[in-house]
Amino acid sequence: NAQCGADSDMIGGLFSMRKEVTASMVDFLLKNFEFEYCTVRFHFVTGLLSFALAQALRVRYALRKYEALSMSGMCCLLTVASGMLTYTNANTITYGGYVNLMKRQFQLSINFLMTRAKSGPMSAVTFLFACLTIIYAIKGWISPEFAYFDSDWDDDRRAWWRFR
Repeated sequence: NAQCGADSDMIGGLFSMRKEVTASMVDFLLKNFEFEYCTVRFHFVTGLLSFALAQALRVRYALRKYEALSMSGMCCLLTVASGMLTYTNANTITYGGYVNLMKRQFQLSINFLMTRAKSGPMSAVTFLFACLTIIYAIKGWISPEFAYFDSDWDDDRRAWWRFR
């Protein structure tokens, strides 16, 4: 593009990449857009898994009075989630599975946030929310609060005794 004064070996109007021949499209993406590629891949798989797990918990809670039915529905959705994870681990073409993809996404995200820390407050806000997520996950793992579920059970028990 002679009007913009761009080199003839540059590609794209917005990108400053050199023309290089790569073996595949994935190699091209990893070489030039690894953060974006890894982010999209990780968040897509994580979103599917999170949705399936959330629905499993929802089925279990919504049908809690019918224990066998609720366990069956929950196990069905957990089967779907574990099948997705198995497929992802078996057929991944980069990073060697979901855990390694998660590690690489974490490394790339830290690097991304550190290099853009001076460009505005959103890097600090993102880092703060990530830390809070980890803190509350550990806190919930160590001492979970089941008061919400206990009060439902108490209400059901009181209703049963009232109508007896």
